[in-house]
Amino acid sequence: MLNENAEMAWTGEILTRDMSAFERKNGSRDGWRCDLGTVVSWNMRRRPWAWFGCEITTHNMRRLGLTPYECVDTLRALGFTRFVVLSRRNHLRRYLSSRIAAETDRWQMGGESKRELRSIVMPPDDAGMDDESGPLLQRLHDDEAHLEEMLRVTGAGTPEGSIHVIYEDHVEQDPRVGYEMICRHVGVNPGSIPPRLKKGNPFPISSMLENYDEVAAILAGTKFEWMLSA
Repeated sequence: MLNENAEMAWTGEILTRDMSAFERKNGSRDGWRCDLGTVVSWNMRRRPWAWFGCEITTHNMRRLGLTPYECVDTLRALGFTRFVVLSRRNHLRRYLSSRIAAETDRWQMGGESKRELRSIVMPPDDAGMDDESGPLLQRLHDDEAHLEEMLRVTGAGTPEGSIHVIYEDHVEQDPRVGYEMICRHVGVNPGSIPPRLKKGNPFPISSMLENYDEVAAILAGTKFEWMLSA
C-alpha cells in the first residue's frame, strides 16, 4: 500500500532483497555481508522524487552484526527523520507463519487466493527461523527485549520519535489503519488505496501445530501461554 502512494518511494525489506540476491548467486546466505549505508543510499539516489522509505528487520541487523543503535544512527546520518516500529504481539503465530511460508515458498497471499490449512511440527528447542532459531521460551523473551530496544532507540512516544504500529491492532483487521498512521507520521496524503493482500494463516494454532500438546506444556503457566489460543 505504501508503494502505491505516489508521494512515497517504498522499497520494502531492502536488506532482505540484497541477501536473497547473494543467495541466488552463491547458493547460500552464508558469508552474506553488505554495508548498510551504501545499500540504502544507492536506493535513495534512484528514487529522488518522493519520501523514501524502507524496512530493516532485526534479523537483518543481527546478521550484519549491527546493534539497533548503530543501524538507526546510520539511517539518521543519511537523512532519515521518521521511523516506524512494526511489531506483532503473538510471536508464536509469527514463527509458525514463517516456517509455513518457507515450506510452501508462499510469503504473501492475494485477496483472491484460497487459504489452505498447513500443519507443521515446531520443535520447542528449535523455534524460529534460520540462524535465529533456538529454544522457544528464550526466543519469546529475546523478541520482547528486541522490541523494547527498538522502541527506545527510535524514541517512540517523543515528539521527534517513532510511531509504533502493532499488527493485531493496526493491520490484522484493516491494514488501512496502519497505512494511514504511517502516512500521517510522514506527512503525506493517504489517498484511497485498497489492501491487496490478506492474512494467510487465520487458523487456530492447535490445527497448525502438529506437536501442539508439547508446545502447550512448555508455555503453560508462563506469560506467553495466551499465544496458544489467540
